[in-house]
Amino acid sequence: MDIKLATAPSRNIVVQAAAGTGKTWLLTSRLVRLLLAGAAPGSILAITFTRKAAGEIHERVVRQLLGMAGADDATLAGMLEDIGVSPGAGDLERARSLYETLLCAEHELRAMTFHAFCQEVLRRFPLEAEVPPGFELVETTADLETDAWRALMRALTRHGDESPAAEMDLLLRQCGGTYNARAALQDFLHHRSDWWAYTEDAPDPAAFAATSLQKNLGLTPETDPLALLAEPRYHTELRRYGQLLGRHRIATHQERIERLTLALAPETTRDRAYTLLSEAFLTAEHKPRVLKRNKALSASVGERDLGELLQLHQSSAERLLAVREQLLRRTTLAVSRAWYVCGQRLLEHYQRLKAERNLLDFADLEWMTCRLLSRGRHAEWVQFKLDQRIDHLLVDEFQDTNPTQWRLLLPLLAEMAAGDAGRNRSVFLVGDEKQSIYRFRRADPLLFDVARGWLEENARAATMTQHISWRSSPAVIQLVNLVFDGGEDDGPVANAGDFRLRGFREHTTHRAEMWGLAEMLPLIAQAPPAPVETGGAPLRNSLERPRVIAEDERHRREGDLIAARIMELIGQPIAGERGVRPLDYGDAMILLRDRNHAHAYEAALRRAGVPYSGAGRATFLDCLEVRDLVHLLRALIAPHDNLALASALRAPIFSVPDSDLIRLAQAGGSPSWIERLTGIALADATEEPLARARRLLARWDALVDRIPVHDLVDRIYNEGDVASRYQSAAPPHLRSRIEANLKRFLELALDVDSGRYPSLMHFLSVLETMAQTDGDQAPAGDGRQRVRLLTIHGAKGLEAPVVFLADAARGAGERERGVRALIEWPVAEARPRHFHLVGKKATVDGASGEIIARLEMAAKNEEANLLYVALTRAKQVLYVSGCEPGRKQSRGWYGFVEERLRRAEAAGRLAGVRPGIRHIPAADGRGVFNTCISIEHGAR
Repeated sequence: MDIKLATAPSRNIVVQAAAGTGKTWLLTSRLVRLLLAGAAPGSILAITFTRKAAGEIHERVVRQLLGMAGADDATLAGMLEDIGVSPGAGDLERARSLYETLLCAEHELRAMTFHAFCQEVLRRFPLEAEVPPGFELVETTADLETDAWRALMRALTRHGDESPAAEMDLLLRQCGGTYNARAALQDFLHHRSDWWAYTEDAPDPAAFAATSLQKNLGLTPETDPLALLAEPRYHTELRRYGQLLGRHRIATHQERIERLTLALAPETTRDRAYTLLSEAFLTAEHKPRVLKRNKALSASVGERDLGELLQLHQSSAERLLAVREQLLRRTTLAVSRAWYVCGQRLLEHYQRLKAERNLLDFADLEWMTCRLLSRGRHAEWVQFKLDQRIDHLLVDEFQDTNPTQWRLLLPLLAEMAAGDAGRNRSVFLVGDEKQSIYRFRRADPLLFDVARGWLEENARAATMTQHISWRSSPAVIQLVNLVFDGGEDDGPVANAGDFRLRGFREHTTHRAEMWGLAEMLPLIAQAPPAPVETGGAPLRNSLERPRVIAEDERHRREGDLIAARIMELIGQPIAGERGVRPLDYGDAMILLRDRNHAHAYEAALRRAGVPYSGAGRATFLDCLEVRDLVHLLRALIAPHDNLALASALRAPIFSVPDSDLIRLAQAGGSPSWIERLTGIALADATEEPLARARRLLARWDALVDRIPVHDLVDRIYNEGDVASRYQSAAPPHLRSRIEANLKRFLELALDVDSGRYPSLMHFLSVLETMAQTDGDQAPAGDGRQRVRLLTIHGAKGLEAPVVFLADAARGAGERERGVRALIEWPVAEARPRHFHLVGKKATVDGASGEIIARLEMAAKNEEANLLYVALTRAKQVLYVSGCEPGRKQSRGWYGFVEERLRRAEAAGRLAGVRPGIRHIPAADGRGVFNTCISIEHGAR
């Protein structure tokens, strides 16, 4: 790629850059060149998707300008040449002054997230956007969603035309209960941005959506699917069919004739006739029953009439399938109409609650900014005002853009493309469709192609590609190429998913001489089935002996294998920024598809004494020391919560032994343990654990709801000597994490309501809400080197010298959902094309099935992207491990990678290529099976 052209301030550029090729460096280099060309810092807007990325962009720019400010002429000239500048007269002095220019600028350089940009626009134009001035941003909406649901339930009890009771009743019946109906409405709420776009400008959104769906399904109010079964001609055909079939007197045919006779009876209703005919001509899976030509049937019916019989059988089955399809479409329409009404009402309650509290959420930020810039009454004036401040627009990680964000950007791009050429304005987009892994956030990688085409057509943008990695060793790049390249014509992989990347281009690396290793660890085999007790075995006394349940230890053994490999690597030479250095724990990263088995890998690391930062959901709140504190606070406000008190007493805060807890449990008197504690502890020595607990609990209980929560927790820390007691009780490798968690808990008490109110109940409620959402990640502690255990989504944008892709032999494993929102928004259209509710697979109509197939294909492509992102996190060493799946189950990524490597070897694609593939026999045939594959390059 031509760096000089890519960073040229006067050119509009779109860059498609593969993983590890320096996208952030390229973007920051262009920012520096813009400043060097005289652009005011306040005229530059760089947008990305995370606060971390925005902070990194700003930090890199500042660091580079600071380095330029103190560099000598030769060094500075080299720095400028690296970013595509040929230093001329005055360039060196101008470069040295950029740091001061940035610090003294009236308006600072803006590197921010999409949401931060939207927030800035709405705060600047609150009246035009019709948002409350001084609004606050709410990041966690679980409480609001619960309150909105309760408001909807209250509305259902009111009589009159305004109540959606009839629609909710239909939704409850079709969804199978309250739980599923609420899940369906939660889906509606979570897709509110799509709903707003789908029903934009409609006076009655629910009615508009129902009319649109009816049209999409090809239905009319007059459509009566069962009318096809009442046609006289069809009845004649059925009677003729019964006559012909009756000649072959076997039991199944006679049963079919009986159903035909009942269906044709005058007193039989249409619904009943449809059921009887379906039983006669269709299977339970709604497939046509088979009626084949054979000698016995031909002899009974007669060769002349056999063809007519078979044709009548086929036509009847096809007619019934057509009726069923129409009935399914009518059901889809009816259920979706009820969903629209109830969902719209739920959304209105949700929006009202936010308005009453002066709040906006992230969906509000995006949609209201989009409306303000594109469709509002003041759109042109707002565009004009923003246009005065933005001369240069840069967007990082564009493949993560969703349709609303693209619609938001489009007016800005159009204004820049149509503006005064003398202003020297520019647009710079960088991204990589192969790294789009956020469909659950509505990201669509196809928007990258749409944006590229729009800029090429309207802004004369140049498109550039970059596939040379600055991150990975040749061994890692070799593996990536063998897995994803050259696979367009060699067919899918048996017993594994097809994760080929369409349009993949071969990668290379600048680190040509770096040693590297890419290895597939042997699969962990399933344990043999437990022996079944014979008839002579004694009966088990269920009161004394629990049932023995075989535990699946595959992930535990895989975790042990990974932990052992990490311990082998520690201290080995690894390439660092300043030469070769010994590898430390912080150089290793373990990647997981999801958190399902994270606890097994964390337990393995603990057993091996490997320090780590975990990937579990709500890690901070699940830590023992945090749970102990929560139990202590709960015991203070709930005297009858004996379990919470017992947990707090057993914790290091009090260190009450089990014998004392048993004594407390067996003590008579009050059912409340905290009241029993008073009587037991007074007779013992002052420093006996129960006596100490009694004294401290009484003191803290007197302060509940009298002082702010933060002050109470601070008193507990000091008077209970909490920090030192936990440090004494914890193993050495957990002490720094515990210290950080205790500090974080105290900070959290200050964060809630700014620590102003003495409401311990409210504080515990906030913690409970956090536990139900993603929660806080446990603090890393004192900066000690730790293995990072992350999901692949969490590792996006990160890298490590050593990466383990664990649990790779498991498929995506998404269970069939019940009712769910079905939304399709083609990238070339201004609003979604489809937005309705569907149920389980057996109840999905054909039109919805086609949409589901397209969406499943997009999800399958994202699975390939997810594998690509995981493999390209590694700098030098990459391991792929997994557990043997069950019978007839896909071996997922592991099976795909292994088979791709074997095919590459068999096809001779490795001939003359260094390195080659080495097959290593499994060391333990009982614990692992098959051979692992290793690719190694260079000398260590």
